[in-house]
Amino acid sequence: MKIDDVEDVRLRLAQLAESQSPSDGEPVRQVRRRAARLQRRRAAAVLSALGVLVAVLGLRQLLIGGGPMPVTAPDGPFLGWAVAGHTTQPDLVERAVRVWISATSPQRTAPVAATDVHVLLADDDTALGAVFVMEARINDEPRLAIVTSSTDDPNTLVLRADRPAPDPTSRVVSFVSARMGTRGGLGSVAWAIAVAAPGVTRIAVTSTTVDDVYDDGGGEARRYVITLLPVSATPLTTTVTAYHGRDKVTHERIQGGAPGDAVAVPAAVLQVSDDLISIDVTGIPAAQPGQLIATPDGLVGRIESIHDRIASVLRATAAGFAMTARTSLSNYTGSLHGTNAGIVFSEVDADAPVLAGNRIEVDDPSQQAPAVGAITVGRISHQTGTGEARSFKVTPSATVGQEVFVLIPGAITDS
Repeated sequence: MKIDDVEDVRLRLAQLAESQSPSDGEPVRQVRRRAARLQRRRAAAVLSALGVLVAVLGLRQLLIGGGPMPVTAPDGPFLGWAVAGHTTQPDLVERAVRVWISATSPQRTAPVAATDVHVLLADDDTALGAVFVMEARINDEPRLAIVTSSTDDPNTLVLRADRPAPDPTSRVVSFVSARMGTRGGLGSVAWAIAVAAPGVTRIAVTSTTVDDVYDDGGGEARRYVITLLPVSATPLTTTVTAYHGRDKVTHERIQGGAPGDAVAVPAAVLQVSDDLISIDVTGIPAAQPGQLIATPDGLVGRIESIHDRIASVLRATAAGFAMTARTSLSNYTGSLHGTNAGIVFSEVDADAPVLAGNRIEVDDPSQQAPAVGAITVGRISHQTGTGEARSFKVTPSATVGQEVFVLIPGAITDS
């Protein structure tokens, strides 16, 4: 018999003896005292187990963020968020505001005045340097700015974005651009910056132009992310996702880039055939033949003509479509052309190690430099032929639904 069983028998015998109300002899009193000690011991064990259970549940609640996402009330036309980030140079905020004012002054007829400044993010990033996301009234208009250190000189601040303030009930403010050199210069990478509302415990950035997810690892004090992305990343192809515990608070495309970046303007699809797509460009005066049409997943085709604000788009899968293309990352250049059997990548160097699964991309002529904002066409599925005669079948990444995007040069939209 186990010790626990012996203790249980003793307790039961003591309880039975107590229920019979015997005379108070010394043996009976000893049994009763023993029973009381056993009862107290079991009660303490139960309370200890309950304490452990409560602690475990509390830790689980902390880790997964139970309960609804906190709601932060707007501050008038601005987001009512507490500032995020860990800057060691608070005096830079004033400098950042001056940079914002001076950069926007030449574009405005009236003198620029910034009032009611609200800082959403102030951080010292180890790679990018100072990063500020802030709202203010610029000549009484609520606006948002992103200011960072120059990638050429960490002591110089540069205005990266100046746009209308977001809806004050928004959950995320975000930005992505490859134009991160001094005075709008182009780099070989893109930077993504996103900051979320208080209560967010993890924020992640994903681009359809790369197969990785970039996040900060979580934590209430880290409700923002500042990260490098491939130079091909754009607001069309990049999304930001914010979580409260395991609950997804928001999942949306990055809200914008830098002045001069190509802009993706949505257009309704009117008609689809094997070779052509008709889209409505009534509200897109900058739409022109030769501009590419894409979705967040990749290339759809190219505008061939526009009549009565209806654009005819030649699909990338159609015979007659042709562009210079390359393999992503390895940069082996070849010719991309549509055929009755789909998309083919050919005329690539015979020694180039092109493999099944390689991503194929094309340059966007609306961007101001090669590789910036490059558009994914699809992935190599298999090879036909050998040597100089070899070619590769490409499985398209994009599918056509009710909406596509016209890629407009930034110089046109800025004007």
